[in-house]
Amino acid sequence: MVSARVLVEGAWYSMEQCGILLRDAVILHKNASPVTAVGLAMLAREEMGKARILLDFWRDVVNRRHTVPVAEIRRKLDHHEEKQRKAQISHTLRAAGGTEVAKLLRALSDPAEHLSAWQKLEQLTKQQRKRIPTDRHKARMRALYVDLNEPGSGWLRPSEMTDDARAHLEDVANDYALQWFRYQHQPETLAQIEPKLAAALKQWPDRPALPEPARLEFLPETVDPRGPKGAGR
Repeated sequence: MVSARVLVEGAWYSMEQCGILLRDAVILHKNASPVTAVGLAMLAREEMGKARILLDFWRDVVNRRHTVPVAEIRRKLDHHEEKQRKAQISHTLRAAGGTEVAKLLRALSDPAEHLSAWQKLEQLTKQQRKRIPTDRHKARMRALYVDLNEPGSGWLRPSEMTDDARAHLEDVANDYALQWFRYQHQPETLAQIEPKLAAALKQWPDRPALPEPARLEFLPETVDPRGPKGAGR
């Protein structure tokens, strides 16, 4: 069985690792390696999800006086899409040109269309949130590994990935910043929201500090996701 102390330590270390990987992803992006940056960003998100899963286990042990077998924790933490799902804290709707999202956002300013547009945006958000954990897991795989394509006629290469790397990094940074503010920057707020967790952390005064959220404002607006011209082609 895993103790409450070990669970809270694992959650904290995982959140720390999330901050480290996010920082390194931003550095890679700045140095024209955006595809690898996406891979690291998705790994960072998995560590965030792991931290939140471990905190759920910790709450079960502390509040319900349950015991948690090692095998159950390993099984949960081995599921990549589950970790992506648990790390899904905020949701960003990106609108460009004539996309459906752009049209609905414009419709919000029209009193006659506001309610209908809002309902459609909510439905669209629910649909996106259902598939995002799988999409992010696939993005990690595409960014880090060469793989055979669906028909078996060729290979999927990370150097040819066309995802919006900046968007991936911004989403991870936004969610990590929320966690950092709660657990590292505003302990007094945590004491009000979750006093048992605040007390557990207070009993661990020499725990490592969580890295400050990486600063994305210095990222270039557009970077060729395949890296410098000619690289890997």
